[in-house]
Amino acid sequence: MAGERIIASDTAVSISPEIALNKGIPLIPLHITWSDESQSLDTEITPKEFYNRMGREMSQGMKPPKTSAPNPNEFFEFYQQLYQQGAIEIGSIHVTSKKSAVWSCAVEGAKLANEAYPDLTIQVIDSQGLSLTQWFLVEAAVEMLKQGLPLTEVASKVLELVPNAALYASISSLKNLKASGRVSGATNWVASTLNLSLLAHLNNGDLELLLPPARGIKQGRKRVEDYIRKDIDKKGLPAKLGVIYTGNPEIGEELKGALSDIWQDGQVELVGPVEAGPILGVHAGPGAGAIAAFWDTKK
Repeated sequence: MAGERIIASDTAVSISPEIALNKGIPLIPLHITWSDESQSLDTEITPKEFYNRMGREMSQGMKPPKTSAPNPNEFFEFYQQLYQQGAIEIGSIHVTSKKSAVWSCAVEGAKLANEAYPDLTIQVIDSQGLSLTQWFLVEAAVEMLKQGLPLTEVASKVLELVPNAALYASISSLKNLKASGRVSGATNWVASTLNLSLLAHLNNGDLELLLPPARGIKQGRKRVEDYIRKDIDKKGLPAKLGVIYTGNPEIGEELKGALSDIWQDGQVELVGPVEAGPILGVHAGPGAGAIAAFWDTKK
């Protein structure tokens, strides 16, 4: 990549580092900290191993794991490696700063890298997204660089595209959300007792609960589909449609099939179904399903 201008991101994009790297997009891994304080990179454990361990520990009354950001020194080493491989400009796009310290740690890491390598330019960008909404913005930034836009202009245009990305999720297991402080104990008790699925919408970088909750898992996924279809009715066909699941591939296939009339004629690019992996799994638990969409202003 000698003399290259590149876009980098983190593993909250829900795309495997191998696939991302094949597209020329390096990802810095996030951390998982378990109840016994042992820590690993999210790339060091498969989703199956992750859910097995998390389920085993929670069944024993242990707390679910937590996620944490790479520290500034890890970001420095990440940027240093890219520089040594020939990168001269790096657009570093990360998971929403409202739900993670990744962006702020990237900013500090970029300062260290700029001090060490004055000829390296790094632009750290808050995607205000997560999972595939974050990934869609990363891909858009890559295209902008290919078109020759200056990195500062890429950064500003990515922020302009944030409202073009939408994500809706149905979450069937509330234990993880309660443990991470995303829902109250009362909400968790009511939803669990009445067999409700919580619905969430990514809005301005924050996940908001949508009311009323759905009655059961099936209705939850149907409501997610309905929300995306309402957005499509307002905005027209998206450029990209993504399907995300945690733990159970059948959920992804179900959502993919439900939206087949939108993507199967080739006008809309379908991404997935993708396994969200440990980072989203920590908070949503197994059994969640989500749909993401991205509207290209050029369409």
